[in-house]
Formats: sequence, structure tokens, C-alpha cells
Amino acid sequence: MPLVIDSSRAFRSPKELADLIQAVLTASPNDEATWLEWKNGLVLTDKEVRVHIARHILGMANRAVEEAARHAEGCGYIVIGAEPGHCGGVTEIDPADLDAGLRPYLGSDGPRWSAQYLKSQGNSVLVFTVEPPRRGDRAFTLQKAYHNNQTNYHAGMTFVRRQGRTIPAEPGDIRALEDRFLASDHPVTLHVRPAGTDDSITIRPLANLQQRFGEWAARRRTELLREPTRANQVPSRLVIASEETPDEQYEAEIDQYLQTAP
Repeated sequence: MPLVIDSSRAFRSPKELADLIQAVLTASPNDEATWLEWKNGLVLTDKEVRVHIARHILGMANRAVEEAARHAEGCGYIVIGAEPGHCGGVTEIDPADLDAGLRPYLGSDGPRWSAQYLKSQGNSVLVFTVEPPRRGDRAFTLQKAYHNNQTNYHAGMTFVRRQGRTIPAEPGDIRALEDRFLASDHPVTLHVRPAGTDDSITIRPLANLQQRFGEWAARRRTELLREPTRANQVPSRLVIASEETPDEQYEAEIDQYLQTAP
């Protein structure tokens, strides 16, 4: 049967995550999604398993913001130790060892994730939660190469999520990740230090720039129309033929000036 669970909200509490595991156990083998992956029979201490998990975390983190937001408030989930119809569980390892095993492949500034063990059918199941991608996020890449007879991953490799699978990024995926980075909601603050000095200057971007310009333009228009000093307040690049220029023409020239003002 299909995956039966309300994915309109993120799964955070132990009960919510336990419900997610139960939904996986009763799902169809073909129900894995862009936001949900499950694996059974893995040994967490194996290096290949760690690379495998890291690959899925990277793929979840590299999803498009809008696509990710359709389920679980953008979170992605990797369930280790359960699959449709079977809960084999995992042998628990210390969370610090789990982090240490994944960090070389994810990096210290990689995707934001957490992991939690839960009991199901008497076995331990490990659920990874990958936090939602955000506008302004760079592409998350594999930080360490891994090679064996079946796998050839190089450092810097980018993985993306498809329906039920994680694959190396294609050219269109790289472009989408570039667009995600350029669509940042977070203004950048620059700290500038003039040459030869120890003093730094902080340059912060103006918020709501379009609104601020509109307010300035409205004030400036009022100033330019104010009598009796109207002509003296006109900027040099706003040319008025004479004091007898019709008001309509004068106002039109003001509007044109404000539209082209830097």
C-alpha cells in the first residue's frame, strides 16, 4: 500500500518520528520520495555505509527550496533499519562516533542534520533529519574522496535527489543550485579595512531598497513642486525652459528626473 502519513508538517518529536517509521513499514517498496529514503541491513561502523549515508544527506540538502517545501516543511528523512514489511534495525553506535564518521565526507560547514534512535518492533531504528534547504545555500559537495571496486566518488562531487534515489548532479542540477545561491534572502555585510590602517568599516546593505527609494522620490517630488523656490531646487540636469513653463510640463520633467535618478 502507498505511504500513509500526513507530510504537511515536519516530523520532530519521538512520536512523530515513530509514526514515520511505521508508515515506512506499511508502505510499498516503490514509495520512496525526494524527501524520504530508507535502508535496511546496514552496519553503521562500515566506511562504505557512512559514505552511503553522507551521499543521501547531501542529496536531500541540495533539493530546490520550493520542491522541498511541499513535504515535511522542507525537511528530508533517511530511515536506517526499516523498510516496507521488515524492521531489521541497526546496532547502535555512539552519536559522537556517528558524527565523526560522517564529518570527513560532509565537512564542518556542510548540511544541517541530526539523528535519533527509536524503537520499533523491539529493534533500534536510526532516523536522520536533514534540515530544509534555504535560498542562498551553496551547493553541498562531498568533502572527501572514496573509492572501492563498486564506488568511485571524488572530493567536490555534487549529489542531488530524485524520486527514491540520489544521483550525481547533471548540468541542469548545477544551474539550479547556482540559482538557489543567487536567490539569497540573507543580505551580505562587508567588513572593509583601508590599507595601512587597523580600523575596519562595516558596510551593510539597505533593507527594502525599493520601498526606501519610493519614499525618497515622493519627498523629493514635493520639494521640487514647492513654491516659491521651485526653480532653485531643480537639479542641474533637470532643465526648465523658463519661469513660465506650464505646470504639467514641469511636473512631467520632475517625474522623468525621478525615474532616472540613481
